[in-house]
This record gives sequence, C-alpha cells and structure tokens, in this order.
Amino acid sequence: MYSTKSYQLRKDEFNYLLPVLKNKLSSIGDRCFFVGTSYDLDDMLNRLKGLYDYYDDLNNMIYYKCFIEGSLMPFRIEIVKNK
Repeated sequence: MYSTKSYQLRKDEFNYLLPVLKNKLSSIGDRCFFVGTSYDLDDMLNRLKGLYDYYDDLNNMIYYKCFIEGSLMPFRIEIVKNK
C-alpha cells in the first residue's frame, strides 16, 4: 500500500489544496491531479473535507476504496450522502 498513485481532482479541489500540497499536485491543460501514497491520500482527503464543510470522521473503507479504485468518487459520494 505504499505505491504512488495519481487521482484526478476537480478544479475547485485543486485550487483548495494548492497552497498546502503544491508539491503533490500537477495539472495538464484543464486536468488536475494529486499524486501520492496511501498516507498522502489520507492527508489529502482529510484536508478536502474542509472544502465540502464536512467535519465528521470518514469511514476507513472510504480511504481504502479511493486508494484501490484510484479515484475520489467514493469520497465524493460519501460527502454528498452524509450532508
């Protein structure tokens, strides 16, 4: 679980994370990405909770699903479901 993966971000997510995670973010044209390990992903998702005004703890399965799928969709679905 220490391998580095890339996760596509929305533009607002990218801009929100840019001041604190700029060395782990990249963009190619209109597409924005976060690149990191599973530990970096945990940190990034916890930071993104602030963008969505979601301050409860996330189920550990959300982090796991995001890592395995290489996508932030499980996180986004969970945030919308619990708002």
